Amino acid sequence: AALANLVRDILKRRADSKLNKGTILNAAMFNYGTWGKKSPFTNILSESELAGLKPSELTDLIKGLNRYPHRVLYYGPLPKEKLTACLDRLHNVPEAFERIPEPVKFEQLPTEENKVFVCDYDMKQAEIVMLSRSVPYDRTGMAIRALFNEYYGGNMSSVVFQTLRESKALAYSVWGAYLTPDRPEHAHYIETYIGTQADKIDLALSGMFDLLNNMPETPHAFADCKEAIVKRIQTERITKGNILWTYEQAKRMGNDDRDRRADVYEQVPGMTLADLRAFFDKYIRDKNYTILVLGDVEKLDFGVLKKYGKVKKLSLEEVFGY
Repeated sequence: AALANLVRDILKRRADSKLNKGTILNAAMFNYGTWGKKSPFTNILSESELAGLKPSELTDLIKGLNRYPHRVLYYGPLPKEKLTACLDRLHNVPEAFERIPEPVKFEQLPTEENKVFVCDYDMKQAEIVMLSRSVPYDRTGMAIRALFNEYYGGNMSSVVFQTLRESKALAYSVWGAYLTPDRPEHAHYIETYIGTQADKIDLALSGMFDLLNNMPETPHAFADCKEAIVKRIQTERITKGNILWTYEQAKRMGNDDRDRRADVYEQVPGMTLADLRAFFDKYIRDKNYTILVLGDVEKLDFGVLKKYGKVKKLSLEEVFGY
């Protein structure tokens, strides 16, 4: 009975997700644009597979977790000796561990040309995400990436916000960033977002491409960005259980030898607009993009969209995988 209720809940959540524009754009379409048809997002059990599950299959998985190599993370008041004694008494493990199954591997698609993917959604506005795969993960360079993100799209004083929303009134919401992956085998990405009126898509896209190819230089805004980064680190605290998860993430990314925030804190104050321009010219300027457009297809001008790349209309079944 519990499993039957669980399956019903899963299917209900899946149906609800296809009605939520945020999930459609930022999860389903985003993963389709990054990985293609087969992605971590679509790597799920089908409805028939869910229906065929037996409760014992799930409970056996849980009971067998200790058979595989693992580590125990602890945050609390017990001293190490007492904790170890408790684990030795209660945490049963086999004499030899089984090999952990190989994970399903997915390949991030190269951005070799401009492409436009469109999904239909009944709304007056249009929402646009632009993606471009950049270089493989680089554990260095965190400081300049943080500075670029703050200057270009990190707040209401950023270049994209002030230009496209405040000065030109082409978007009700807009931002941009150079993303650092959460796994070392993944690549960095350029990502931008534009929320605009359907009849302003051409001007909004053209304005965004201009900002991605020509870096405005505003010395006072640049100075404010450096100060904001330093102050944020000064007031930030990693406490309690978050210490463990922060360390785990740092270890996975090859950064457990040093808190990379220290690099940012030490390097950003001495950086110049020339440093930022060098980063921009190398990693941002003149790149190809996968453009994801969510909006009412009756209101979208496909002639305009074709100016920015080969257009393909996608169904919800294609991007969700069900």
